[in-house]
Order: sequence, then structure tokens, then C-alpha cells
Amino acid sequence: MEAAPLFSRSESGNAWEYKATTAVTFPPPLRFLIPALLLLLGLVSTWLDYELDLANDLERDFNDVTTQAEATGIRLTALARQHLARGEIKALSDALSDWKHEPWLSLAAVVDEHGKVLASYSAQWEGRSAEDTPAATAWKRAKDSPGKIMESPTLDGGDVIVLAAFPLEITPQSREKLLLVYDRANAVAHA
Repeated sequence: MEAAPLFSRSESGNAWEYKATTAVTFPPPLRFLIPALLLLLGLVSTWLDYELDLANDLERDFNDVTTQAEATGIRLTALARQHLARGEIKALSDALSDWKHEPWLSLAAVVDEHGKVLASYSAQWEGRSAEDTPAATAWKRAKDSPGKIMESPTLDGGDVIVLAAFPLEITPQSREKLLLVYDRANAVAHA
């Protein structure tokens, strides 16, 4: 059996008209169509597999960070309650600074009911308003909420920050909060 030619002449009804040469007829021959469809199917399935793996990696990382934020928040809340009950602000700042090298933790601060940073893991934030710190979004969400807050706002097209706020409840009328900010940008970039 002879293979179909790659170029075929189109015949018109009038022998005097110009005969045009077409590159490929439609539909293309199966010897071209089947491999092209298989290649397209392979590329689409590879892309979908990559997107699924990326989503799973980011979800797993987000769960790890929120679990870490929850555990750190519980431990630091107990520590902050002890120091604040005794009025040991300097000792609380020193205790928070020990957490500076916690993975993903970009800020840990204790804030009073007016939004003033009482103690922080970095001395640069102490005495300043919570609105001027990286925890400004966490403070805005936590100042009117009596309970614990744990969320990841969508910033710049992705969930790269985990915000946590824990009430300290030293006295029934006290409204101090422990604010934590976890930055996942490095983990997201390497996912």
C-alpha cells in the first residue's frame, strides 16, 4: 500500500484555472493526528499532575504552619500570663526573644487593650502601636474578638502569612493579646 503524499494538488473544475498546491488536507492524516493528540494528552496530564502536587504541597505546608502556630501560641500564652501576672515586662521580652529563631515566626508580641506593644521578641517593636508592626492585620481582627484567632489572609495572590491572636486573660477585665505572625513565603516559593 502506498502512503498518501504530504503535498497534494487540488483540482478545480476548469482546466485553465491556476492549480493551487495545499500543504495538508483537512482532516490531517491519522499518522499525524494520533501522535499529536497523544502528545497533547501527555502535556495536559503532566500539567494537571503538577498543579495537583503543588496544591497538595502548599496545603500540607499550611497545615504544618498552623499546627506550629497553635502549639507556639499555647506555650507563649502560658509564659506571658506568668510574667504579666508578676508585672515582669522585661522578663517577658527576654522570654519572647528566645523564640526569635522559631521556623516561620516573623513576629511574636504581647499587646495591651489599646494596641500598644508591651513586649516583643524584637526590641524595635516595644512601646509602638500594633498598627505599626507586621502584626497590624492580626491586631485589627483580634481587638474586638474575645477569643482566639487563627487565619491566613490572602495577600498578593497567595496564602503566605498565618496570623494568630491569643487572649491572655490575666484578670477578667484585662484584654491583652499575644499576636503571632508566621511568614510562609520561603516555603511557598520552594514548593
